[in-house]
Amino acid sequence: MGLREDLMRRIERKQAELNLSELEWERRKAGAEAYIQALQETIKALPRDASDVKPEHILRAGGALARVRDLILSKRRPQHVDEILQALAKPTDKKSRASITSAIGMYVRRGEIFVRTAPNTFGLIELNHAPDREENLPPPGFGQTVEAAPPEPEDEIPLAMDDDDEVPF
Repeated sequence: MGLREDLMRRIERKQAELNLSELEWERRKAGAEAYIQALQETIKALPRDASDVKPEHILRAGGALARVRDLILSKRRPQHVDEILQALAKPTDKKSRASITSAIGMYVRRGEIFVRTAPNTFGLIELNHAPDREENLPPPGFGQTVEAAPPEPEDEIPLAMDDDDEVPF
């Protein structure tokens, strides 16, 4: 064999090695991408932690609640539901009030973004608005039905009264 043929064989071996390395790298790359995708899907399935997520990422941009948040941010004070509806150019009827109050109330109950500072008045957690004080809340158990206790047996009432003259009519 000549030198030329020996060099050609070496070149072919190195190219085959390179092709195998590329195939191995592609396989490892595909495995790593699948792993990353699985981790991202797991994160989406986890419940949100209010401290990790910014309000602007929770609320849909341009939505009514995002506009409510912007309104409260611009005024820097809690807003009554009627003020909120006026700013949103919505009627202040019972249906509109109930709709916006229940939507904001959902975030209040979860402890995200909004806080109830007084009846029908909402502020923002990020502005450190104070929540409704406990003295304004109903007592524990309010609204729950309680079984009535059986009546106490009455003491015996005397049949005859000695002092009939003193009983006013």
